[in-house]
Amino acid sequence: MAWKIFAYSAFWDDRMDLSEGFRVIIVAAGPRRPLILQRVSCMLNYGDYNQTTDTNFQVINENHGKSTSAILFYCFPASSERIPVSATLFLKKRKIVRAWIPVHQQKLRTDDSTNKTVVCLRPMFGNVILTPQVVEFIAFYQIIGATHFTFYDNGITKEIHLLLKKLQEKAGVSVSIHSWDLPKTLSSIWERGQLAAIQDCIHRHMNTFEFVILVDIDEFIVPQKQHQMTVQEIIHYVDKHKKEPPGFKWGSYVFRNSFFCLEFPSQNSALKPRIELLTQTKLFRKKKIWPPFERSKVIVRPRVVKVGGIHSVIEHVAGYRFQVIPPEFGLLHHYRG
Repeated sequence: MAWKIFAYSAFWDDRMDLSEGFRVIIVAAGPRRPLILQRVSCMLNYGDYNQTTDTNFQVINENHGKSTSAILFYCFPASSERIPVSATLFLKKRKIVRAWIPVHQQKLRTDDSTNKTVVCLRPMFGNVILTPQVVEFIAFYQIIGATHFTFYDNGITKEIHLLLKKLQEKAGVSVSIHSWDLPKTLSSIWERGQLAAIQDCIHRHMNTFEFVILVDIDEFIVPQKQHQMTVQEIIHYVDKHKKEPPGFKWGSYVFRNSFFCLEFPSQNSALKPRIELLTQTKLFRKKKIWPPFERSKVIVRPRVVKVGGIHSVIEHVAGYRFQVIPPEFGLLHHYRG
């Protein structure tokens, strides 16, 4: 949109508990160069006129030192009486508009969103993901409470596309797939722009789901108590029994990581399964349970998150903070070679 800055999506954000007030958030990616970013401005389209707005930006710093990063641009319209139709970014001196992107207006939160849980995966690509792995992943998270799955397509194979279509049509699985085509100038961005996808998924589902699970295809959040078999049951137990710090409420839940190495011998081989499911055959893990925020993954309440992260929430709405789930209640099983 503006000098190697690429916008992906835009959202109208009028949450009452934001100190910044109403605004449009643009999820983008580009160079981590403040002198350039300070020259970028927002323009909002209302159908019958355009409006240039005050603009701010935030580089998301979980970028592992890469030259490019996910960036959030904040556009502040003069009034909230009308919600803009679309938005764009441009360099202030040039004022050349290259493309408009629609502004998503979030649906009003209803009781229907209570306990509803969506799983958001990082951008997927190539043939490194096998169809049995996708089936196992979806089936597992459905069992523990997920009702929708959001994929970002950075070159998913035709077989995976066909599988997801069949799961929708034949099994009634709720799936959405969003195109995730990265330009060459963003080829070095960390994990194919995972942080930008996280921001998009949180804002996209903010008012329609109570919980957003942020994981990779080889990561399984596993309940550890027999009487808490879903992630919602774990969260509600923690909400009830873990004392919140004075002046705070829980806005996200961090699950500590453990590695299940694919090199370890498979179990249950006597059953001769047609498909070797990771969760049923790789039963031994390394002894170490990683500290919080190191390789951990997170479930968030999207309404109270300002900036999401890969291993934890980077910034909550004022008055909210994270809770680390004790491993005896829930543990992240990470299957890797």
